[in-house]
Amino acid sequence: MQNALIQGFFPARHRHETHVSTLGHPPQTHPRLPCPDAVGRRAQGPSRAARQGPCPPQRLSRTDRLRGAAAFARVFHNGRRLDASRIQLLVAPVAAGPGRVGYVIGRKQLPRAVDRNRLRRMLREMLRVRPDATQGFDIVLRLRETCTPAELPGVAAEARGLLDSLPPTARP
Repeated sequence: MQNALIQGFFPARHRHETHVSTLGHPPQTHPRLPCPDAVGRRAQGPSRAARQGPCPPQRLSRTDRLRGAAAFARVFHNGRRLDASRIQLLVAPVAAGPGRVGYVIGRKQLPRAVDRNRLRRMLREMLRVRPDATQGFDIVLRLRETCTPAELPGVAAEARGLLDSLPPTARP
């Protein structure tokens, strides 16, 4: 009977092949268990590379960012202004706690969001390497004039120069 069943599924021309059942053992979990002494920086599987490189840079946290219309209005109203050709720096003292940083980069000055975000990243990096720059002060960096994407490093250099030009009494 079973031989007749097999002949029904396999025509005469395929008699030389061996019938292999498609049913196998049910899937099982991988037998390797993690050990407490395992190396944490090895590859996480065959498709991923090992995690390498330095630790991520220290970022500005949410508490270091100037947020809200009232906070910006206070800096614009009470802050001291330092101007360069394309950027303006506003500095206002803080009563208590660490200072914060805000950016005003309008769509009219830089129409593409990619360029506005790139300038913000450049300005954040400039302030990241100077952690004492915001100590005790709220700072607003404002782009005043239209500029091209090729001019963005020059705008960041102007902002660096404005931070350096703060007098020692106002310098954080």
